[in-house]
Amino acid sequence: MNLLLAAVGFTSILGQVVILRELGVAFYGVELIYLLSLGIWLFWTSMGALVFGRREVPSERLVIALFPTFGLLLFLDLIFIRGIRTLFGGIPGTYLGIGSQLAALTLAILPLAILLGLQFQWVAKYSVRSGGTLAGAYAVESVGGLVGGITATLLMTLGFQNFTAGILCALAGCSAPILVRKWPRVGVKRRYQLFWALLFTLPPALLLPLSGALDRRLTRINHPHLVETRDSPYSRITITEYQGQYAVYENDILTFETETFGGEELVSLAALSHPSPRQILVIGGGSEGIVAESLKQEPDQVLYLELNSVLLELFERVLPPEFTAPLKDRRVKVVEADPRKFLDQLSCQDLILVGMPPPDSGLSNRYFTQQFFKACAPLLNEQGIVAIRLGTAGNVWTELSLQRNAAVVRALESVFPSVLVFPGESLVILASRSPLPQDPAILVGRLHKRGIQNRLVTEPYLHYLLTNDRFEQVRRQLSQALATANSDDFPVCYRFSNLIWLSKFAPALINSDLARFASPGTAFFLAVLAAGVIWLAGRGSQRISGVLLVFLAGLSGMIGETVLVLQYQTTSSVLFQNLGLVLTLFMLGLAVGAWAVNRVSSRLGQESGLPPRLGAGLCASLLVLNLMLATALRVFGINSLVLISFLLFLLGTLTAAIFAFVSLLGYREQTRAVSPLYSADLAGGCLGSMATGLILVPFFGLSLSLFLVALLVLPALPLVARLKGRDS
Repeated sequence: MNLLLAAVGFTSILGQVVILRELGVAFYGVELIYLLSLGIWLFWTSMGALVFGRREVPSERLVIALFPTFGLLLFLDLIFIRGIRTLFGGIPGTYLGIGSQLAALTLAILPLAILLGLQFQWVAKYSVRSGGTLAGAYAVESVGGLVGGITATLLMTLGFQNFTAGILCALAGCSAPILVRKWPRVGVKRRYQLFWALLFTLPPALLLPLSGALDRRLTRINHPHLVETRDSPYSRITITEYQGQYAVYENDILTFETETFGGEELVSLAALSHPSPRQILVIGGGSEGIVAESLKQEPDQVLYLELNSVLLELFERVLPPEFTAPLKDRRVKVVEADPRKFLDQLSCQDLILVGMPPPDSGLSNRYFTQQFFKACAPLLNEQGIVAIRLGTAGNVWTELSLQRNAAVVRALESVFPSVLVFPGESLVILASRSPLPQDPAILVGRLHKRGIQNRLVTEPYLHYLLTNDRFEQVRRQLSQALATANSDDFPVCYRFSNLIWLSKFAPALINSDLARFASPGTAFFLAVLAAGVIWLAGRGSQRISGVLLVFLAGLSGMIGETVLVLQYQTTSSVLFQNLGLVLTLFMLGLAVGAWAVNRVSSRLGQESGLPPRLGAGLCASLLVLNLMLATALRVFGINSLVLISFLLFLLGTLTAAIFAFVSLLGYREQTRAVSPLYSADLAGGCLGSMATGLILVPFFGLSLSLFLVALLVLPALPLVARLKGRDS
């Protein structure tokens, strides 16, 4: 039965990663979708764990039948997600309505999540009936999840498409009964069972070699003019071509098309503001013409840092030579590296051109923070300029757009004394240690002297840009805005990007000023209020105290995990690839925590039971860990992947240890513990995931969120005191 428990964990985590990646692409890479999807997943898994909770042990045949059912549902779910925008009548390139989005997310997640919750409950009961404990079953399932997370990351690293990983997961689910069941040696019964087992396994096995062609066919649902699609460590890249015009999508967001003016505007405004740019550093966006436009300035060298090597590979293979030729120019040096990690190896730049997407996600926000600008400053020569751009409306800004733009400007102003904003087709912002020219005659003179022929940034355009009323109006609006500087620890832009996204479905948010509620005092009040409610609720029976204790552990663990995941995205940006690895490290902690407490219980013996002080120590350790994490993020920052991995492991260990402690101390009959405790654990995780993404991080930042979690853990100590021993 341990193998079946491990199979539940393996297919659960691998399937979860596959589905989250697909949903991220289906909803245009909005990171909020990851958190909402994870919250919905955990909620419905907890509901699945409650289904038939009073039923002691189902038949073995029924338990085993759940595995091929999961495999079939997963395959159908992949097809459904690819067609969500078509099925719900979405207009290409636009968001579905909020009702349609929530309905689509629920339909994509509910069947699988309920099935997995039911699956663990039934298999765990079988394990307990065979002499095991709920803590032991939880540990074994977590080990399976550990392997599933490693597999998800390994498949992406080896170049497998996410769709192929989904087929492999479906195959694993369908074949699990063959691997773990004890088959009769001879007779009709053996042939009958083998026939049905092979029948369920055959479809995904036959589909596996066809997964690449099927992947492309399903991608054409949303991209009928598909040329190429590939999953990279950072996103899914899709290239289309129609009548000679190429378009490039990342997570189905249009990022570049061959007729754009974006590269010309960014480069020309920055280069003409510098007397003689000889050394130019381009960070991202080189494929959309920024490198080609930089070469018009006749520099000595253009250093192009590209985060996504798969993107370069696809451009080289797919785009016509005229679009890739600038990257082969003798003056251009292409480096495939994470720009934030590579900056400390550079010096003496005249221009730093940041061509990354706007700070609408954790992936892109890391290039618009105080920390990033501080890393750029030492690289610039005396008159050096750093240039960024923000996609925004040309003439009318909502309150949310103003606050987001002002947060980036504040971050620049905290590093550079001279900041200049150009309200063009997109918002181009220049920053330097030296005064920046605002006289159009200076820029026009340099344009003519260099003999540059532009399509957009011409002499009339420069005169209009610097002399129209909008130029001064934007300066005044940004200077008067009460905005906090965008930073790694407090990603203000992440908050406003989420609110801007939500305002598409709730227009009342467009001109709201919710930032005034984002104060430490408000956060402290809400946390104390929530802690008080939990403490009052726990004054009931011992059973309620145990359920609340597990709920708090799941809540705290998920909030801590989500904060560390966002921090990991800020420091490394490869969450799309390593989502499985991040989940794996937490799952490893879950396995170790449950195993350790179960081991202690078996050594003490059934009569002695677990001492309540052990639970108090575990809860106190979780509280201290959150305080330490909050302090480290605020004072030092956590930039090491090894350290983030270790902290995720510790969070998982303490979360599972508290779960195991309650199950072993509070329940004499272990089968009765499975449904309520597993559901409480998942419900806490659901609330933690959604609260972190929607409220805590956007409004209070990473470190303050962890301080608030520590306050929420405080009621766990009196709850432990109520667990006096096993009930009947």
